[in-house]
Amino acid sequence: MIPRLGEPTDVTQLLLFLTSSDASFITASEYVIDGGLLLGPALQTETT
Repeated sequence: MIPRLGEPTDVTQLLLFLTSSDASFITASEYVIDGGLLLGPALQTETT
């Protein structure tokens, strides 16, 4: 998980990439721009 709040430029960078010719072979994808927040709990190990 990235320990900072997201910035508008984080979304802008993805949009610029997706609208460029570099992304010409990408179809039907979903992108989560959350800095790993949703993945974080899956990475934590349970301690007892």
